Amino acid sequence: MKKFTYLLFATLLATPAVFSQAKSDVVGYITLDCPANSDARWGLPMERKSVASAVLSSAPASNILTSSSSAFGDFTSSESHYVMFTSGAKEGLIALITANTATSITVSPQTGQTLIGIVATDTFDVIPFWTPITLFANTSVPAGTELQFFQSASSTAGANISSDLTLTFDGANWKAGFLPDNNYEIYPYEGFIVRNQSNSPISTIIEGFVPTSNNYIGIDKLAPGLPQDNTFTLANPVNENIGGLTFPQSSSGDEILIFDNSATGFNKSASTTLTFNGSSWMNGFLPANIELEGGHSFIYRRHFSNSTGTTAIRDEQDYIQNL
Repeated sequence: MKKFTYLLFATLLATPAVFSQAKSDVVGYITLDCPANSDARWGLPMERKSVASAVLSSAPASNILTSSSSAFGDFTSSESHYVMFTSGAKEGLIALITANTATSITVSPQTGQTLIGIVATDTFDVIPFWTPITLFANTSVPAGTELQFFQSASSTAGANISSDLTLTFDGANWKAGFLPDNNYEIYPYEGFIVRNQSNSPISTIIEGFVPTSNNYIGIDKLAPGLPQDNTFTLANPVNENIGGLTFPQSSSGDEILIFDNSATGFNKSASTTLTFNGSSWMNGFLPANIELEGGHSFIYRRHFSNSTGTTAIRDEQDYIQNL
């Protein structure tokens, strides 16, 4: 049974008036499910409403963005925000905002990523992060539910990397250990595990804005001679065929591990493993004709023979050409 719905999104795409709107105005929702007494691998394919859009006055210097096209508010005091570049060579790249003035924003790119290649006239949006509180704003979550994140994946070499941050819901707050962490920043493209330890399924509706910028997902290789796992999700509320993705530096032996979120149980193994043969993704001995589901997360496993460093998944979602 298909666990994800795109009813409002599909309705919008079928409405001619939507095509004349700004891309950022396309709204919709998606339903994410986790069976009882089970894990599910989720990702957040919708954006919260952007609070500013701007054009760069010059190329970034020391991770500082300047713009005269917009007067910026306070992006750090009440809740955390990120910049997403919406045009140019690094369209889709995101970076945490650490400080800002009315005309400048200081950002911190994720590990292994830089602002090199971003130039004057490139555009960007300022968007608040999803957090556990906003993710489950309209959902009754059973006490004991866990969110498991992979914070150290960009600094831990190897495969089968364990989660290193667990937030547990105590009925009132999401806690890391004994401390509340309701406003933990869930990054775009960040895959995580929902562990439902109750006897009832969890279902949450994520209402938001349909991403209209390309995916730009960092894929790391940290140590020579070792494979490298990267947990990721696509910023796509609809399914994307593996054949439509662009992996600039995929090498023979690279794998994508896909998990069945409808299956019950904890610590589930991958249900499907796709392998790159040097030119195509294969599902066993056959060319892969597999869709990566919106709202799911996956593991990209770099082959042990790859060079160290960070590459990127670059992808224009299939639906963008219709907006």
